[in-house]
Amino acid sequence: RARRAWGCAVGDAKTCFGANGIVQWTQTTTTVEMIIALPRETTIKDIKIELTDSHFKLWTSWTGCVETLSGALSRRVKSSESTWTFERHSGELHVILAKDNDDAVFQSIFERGQGAKSHVEILSDFVHADEPYEDSDDLSIECKTLLEELKLRHASV
Repeated sequence: RARRAWGCAVGDAKTCFGANGIVQWTQTTTTVEMIIALPRETTIKDIKIELTDSHFKLWTSWTGCVETLSGALSRRVKSSESTWTFERHSGELHVILAKDNDDAVFQSIFERGQGAKSHVEILSDFVHADEPYEDSDDLSIECKTLLEELKLRHASV
């Protein structure tokens, strides 16, 4: 039953991602971390992950390929430096993707936009990341542009 319910919930991108969704994700300047809540009875043998520099695919023994959590990534990653772990006691799958470009900002995990975050949510990720402070003069043009856009939006509110 839990697996069937999980399969239904993960099949809809709106219930899959978000505050109460199956998938939570955050980012720092160097990584993107996804935490995927799996049914409690899941074992490591039930999970298969395929990861390249531009694609991520999750398979489970009870659903096959999980389409909502598979596909072209919105940005390139370093697959050789990325990793995943499964915590059996909590049923959580932790996926850490090493960014190919430290200045890259993921607005969503996948190219199709699944799990897209607002500018405020992205800024919150970076504010809460436990990283050394980088001078704003050293940021990439993309990051500077995003920050300027956030400042303008904040000023208009």
